[in-house]
Amino acid sequence: MLAPERRQFILKELESHRTVQVADLSRAMDVTEMTVRRDLSALEQEGKLERFHGGASLMDQNALTAKNEKIPEKEKIADRAVQLIRPSDTCVYLDAGSTTIQIAKRILERKNLTVITNDLHIGSVLCSSSCEKIIMIGGTLEKRTMSCLGFYALDVLHNLRIDVAFIGTDHITPDFKATTTSVEKAYLKKTIREQSERSYLAADHSKFNKTALYHVDLLKDYTGVITDRRFNDAERALIKEKKITIIPA
Repeated sequence: MLAPERRQFILKELESHRTVQVADLSRAMDVTEMTVRRDLSALEQEGKLERFHGGASLMDQNALTAKNEKIPEKEKIADRAVQLIRPSDTCVYLDAGSTTIQIAKRILERKNLTVITNDLHIGSVLCSSSCEKIIMIGGTLEKRTMSCLGFYALDVLHNLRIDVAFIGTDHITPDFKATTTSVEKAYLKKTIREQSERSYLAADHSKFNKTALYHVDLLKDYTGVITDRRFNDAERALIKEKKITIIPA
């Protein structure tokens, strides 16, 4: 089987199963695992999939677009976020999202950290990290975002103590409320904040002055809001009035 045929086979397997394992592909195509890894690496470079230890997961177009949008802004926010992790912190939560994936990439060498997440992409990024422990909370998998939600996720969270959490949002209203697109996400994000000693909302400028259906929290409920947005005079006055802590990225 030639390389183009192998890679087409891998993509068909991903479309059917969402994830593939190197060992399974090696047997199915009768090639070495090293050959499979080279194929996976080539497909990852093309943006077709995302590799994790021992396999790969499908990179759908929505996820790919979200990850590639505003990467410089998200990287700046992530750079600022990691500065807020104290040497004494032992447990960090990373909410699902493309900005928090950038944070994950910046803590790969933090040996003393336990990292908790509901995002399968973040889990795969951290597989090769030096972090002491990676905890994936369970629940119902939202296929579009590859993240876990629902009752079981909430149940796990209620039994955890988190030093610092970095939380994403779909939209921030003009009066500075965090909102999201599903009630499951709303409850999860609120619970993450409540279980954390410190919580930071990570939001690039595109999230502001928009509204989603479900209210999560007021921005003043967070320890701080990390953002690259530059506010006008009226917004700065409202931020001061509402006692919101803005952390510029």
